[in-house]
Amino acid sequence: MKPFLDMESVRAILEGRGGYPVSVYVHVPFCARRCRYCDFFSVAGAGERVMEGYVERVLEVLEQMFVLLRPSEIPTVYVGGGTPNVLPLRLWERLLTGVRERVRVWGRPVEWTVEVNPEWVDEEKVRVLGEVGVTRVSLGVQGLDEGFLRLMGRGAGRREVERAVEVLAGWGGRVSVDLLAGRPRGMSGDVVRELEEVRGWGVGHVSVYGLTVEEGTVLGAMVRRGEVVMPGEEELAGEWEAICRWFGERGFVRYEVSNFALPGEECLHNLRYWRLEPYLGVGPSAVSTLPGKEGPVRVRQVRDVGRFVAEGGVWEEVEVIGPQAFLLEWFMMGLRTREGVEGERFRRVWGVGVEEVLGEVGRRWCGWGVAEMGESGVRLSEHGLDILDSLLKDIAILIWEKQIGKPLWP
Repeated sequence: MKPFLDMESVRAILEGRGGYPVSVYVHVPFCARRCRYCDFFSVAGAGERVMEGYVERVLEVLEQMFVLLRPSEIPTVYVGGGTPNVLPLRLWERLLTGVRERVRVWGRPVEWTVEVNPEWVDEEKVRVLGEVGVTRVSLGVQGLDEGFLRLMGRGAGRREVERAVEVLAGWGGRVSVDLLAGRPRGMSGDVVRELEEVRGWGVGHVSVYGLTVEEGTVLGAMVRRGEVVMPGEEELAGEWEAICRWFGERGFVRYEVSNFALPGEECLHNLRYWRLEPYLGVGPSAVSTLPGKEGPVRVRQVRDVGRFVAEGGVWEEVEVIGPQAFLLEWFMMGLRTREGVEGERFRRVWGVGVEEVLGEVGRRWCGWGVAEMGESGVRLSEHGLDILDSLLKDIAILIWEKQIGKPLWP
């Protein structure tokens, strides 16, 4: 891993590798306040002048990268954060209009998602979503129990969530909801009961993430001091089984470890991530994975809003991903999904079949009933998805012992 500080450095490692489909992620790093469990890069309480500088700079970098990459198309766009809709209306409109103007030069995306927090949803900002062509909103609910929301430092309670749902009901696009499971002991909120309420909102996509205790967060400090007690493995397993059963009984498909959708409601942008399709990330801390002259390249923009605004195209690190590491990532990402690792594309990129790579490991999985493997690829069963981490350890050992050729990616 080496530091690359300017656009020319990135241009040098990507030169000549444009002309393929690229998804786009725009990171909006601002929040009104920081949630107690969050370890994403974000800045709380930034002023409007800083936000305006960010908006203008991120649009400039987006345009520069499009000229460099010359994408054949931009299938999906995702604006996330942070809290994108904490931007004042004027800047919200400027950002989304600017993204649309730069993207449509290269075609119309099939899907455009914007993350929003309930307390910052209003009629005017939703109007802008419709005008610029956003097709999907991801609503960060996280829970409906007031005690849990206060403990997590969330800015919205039940009232704000219900108001946001009401405002979004008439905008015409799709709505996805995020919830947190694995909550601290003593919380009265029940995720399955909350799912029944969410179902009443008419949403076709729900992401349920396990609450994790990260170093450097307020929640992490509270757990260390014994002020918060997290559930044990058996409790977590029982809760997750009930959640998966609830979705299955109501026609939702678990199309990824933590994501459930009615047929046709899957998030196409995230599917492209999990399939390891090329994507461009712009904004402070945003990551891109793109084809380079020496192989797949991962670059991260600087984790500093002031420097990003002042200098624009600044990357704090770049990594040329070696064949073995990229192959491991291919399985790590693909096996997270219901479709698994698709055989034909795998052979086209790697020059060898999935069965040849996994060999006895894959056959052992099939014998255990946690996977299906053949010429069409490999996919995990429902139980296999639940024990994904342990299965990936088998693959990691296997791959590092193999001689792997350079992938023909994308």
